[in-house]
Amino acid sequence: MARQSSAEKWYSHATLQGMNAHTARTGAWLIDVMEADTRNGDRRLSELLGRDYYERMLRFGLNKYRTAERVWRHMIERRQLPPK
Repeated sequence: MARQSSAEKWYSHATLQGMNAHTARTGAWLIDVMEADTRNGDRRLSELLGRDYYERMLRFGLNKYRTAERVWRHMIERRQLPPK
């Protein structure tokens, strides 16, 4: 059996906690993009998310799923936080 990626583990954990499936997919996509960027030397997303991204993303996605999805999509597309 193949080993799960961090994004797959996060998606499973998020959906078990009751997160909206679409928001959980977007969060997992962000984790995949962050890891791919980091492997290729681009650390912008990993610096934005920080070391404890796993739990912070879970809390954000569970408490404010519409906002989380919008922010995460912006981060994926532009590699920066959205304007306030």
